[in-house]
Amino acid sequence: MKKIRTSAGTISWYPRQTYCYQSVVASLKTFLLRPHFHHSCELWRNIETDPGTLRDICDGKVWKDFLTPSGVPFLSVPYNYALTINIDWFQPFKHSPYSAGAIYIAIQNLPRRVRYLTENVLLVGVIPGPHEPKGDINTYLKPLVNELKELWTGVVMPTASGTQVLVRAALICVSCDIPASRKVSGFVGHNAYRACSRCLKPFPTEVFGQKADFTGTDRSNWTKRSTISHRDQAQAHKEAITKAQQKLIEREHGCRYSVLLELPYFDVVRFSVIDPMHNLLLGTAKHVLSVWTSLGILDKTHYLSIQEKVDRFVTPPEIGLIPSKIASGFSSFTADQWRNWTLIYSLCSLKGVIPHKDYDCWLLFVKAVNILCQRQITLRNLEKGDSLLMDFCKLFEQLYGQRNYTINMHLHAHLMECVLDLIWPCLFFLAIQL
Repeated sequence: MKKIRTSAGTISWYPRQTYCYQSVVASLKTFLLRPHFHHSCELWRNIETDPGTLRDICDGKVWKDFLTPSGVPFLSVPYNYALTINIDWFQPFKHSPYSAGAIYIAIQNLPRRVRYLTENVLLVGVIPGPHEPKGDINTYLKPLVNELKELWTGVVMPTASGTQVLVRAALICVSCDIPASRKVSGFVGHNAYRACSRCLKPFPTEVFGQKADFTGTDRSNWTKRSTISHRDQAQAHKEAITKAQQKLIEREHGCRYSVLLELPYFDVVRFSVIDPMHNLLLGTAKHVLSVWTSLGILDKTHYLSIQEKVDRFVTPPEIGLIPSKIASGFSSFTADQWRNWTLIYSLCSLKGVIPHKDYDCWLLFVKAVNILCQRQITLRNLEKGDSLLMDFCKLFEQLYGQRNYTINMHLHAHLMECVLDLIWPCLFFLAIQL
């Protein structure tokens, strides 16, 4: 708050910034008054399932195992809704570094083809700029958590048919890029000693300030994070008297306090998933091109040659063209463009341009992405995609060394866990295209 003395000599308090918040409870009431909303949210029950195939979030372990306090499967009850939160920052002005954030909620009960349409997504809050908050965003999440606690107990709402029903909702997924996910769920940053949100593998540095060592694919030596332990350590972080005590907890346990932990059901480890759009496409796909450029494997002449090859491609209209940005070093590619480049254009365009060893490494990554980014995936293919990703990571470390190995590559080892829990990484960014 900001203190201002008026001309009359009195003191008035004003907020330093205005936080625009929209009630989730009020939004759900509006949705329920739509004629076909409830019917659409019940359609998933009629879908025939195959135990060996994962098609949507309702096939995941969390959807099936998530229980009410009385021990009943939560999603088996009509008018019980599963919610997902996404937070991202954007620049509202073209030629300004000003950055604002948006908090979105999606209702997972809706069919995937309409789940992410603008009219079905709740814009909960707009985080004011000019910069992203550091550490956490608990202040902005607190109003949402208060409403989520109310929805966990149940809120009576009117429906389009004129009846009154008890509506309950639970937040079962946090899907953001790494920096946002850490701020939302209460984990430390991606360069920290305990930087992973799924395990406690340490990432040491030889010299203070140096890049951490993220290498290693032997998952048998990684200690999994425990939500119970995380809650205890996060509470200790909240109650710490000094900054030094908090820093010690952050280093040793890789956690901070998040207001989401006030939700009694919230499993911070399982529900904080790894977003494939940022992990695979905007993460590793983009990084590999950057490494090749820095090592001289690709240069301006190569980029021009690749652009000429891509320009000769004839593709169906729904795929979309790769814009003429390759010649400038793939500048400002969107996630869709990185996906098209990786899965459609890259193998033909890079053939004969880069050395065989580099091409073989990239081929492993493309094969893995092609499997993991299908609209549905069998358990057998999931294991195959995971194996290909691990082979890629091992070969990448051999070819380019520890200095170029990133936290995203470590997180590749946890993608399969996220798919089994929430079927999220392989389907999210494809779903929004339907």
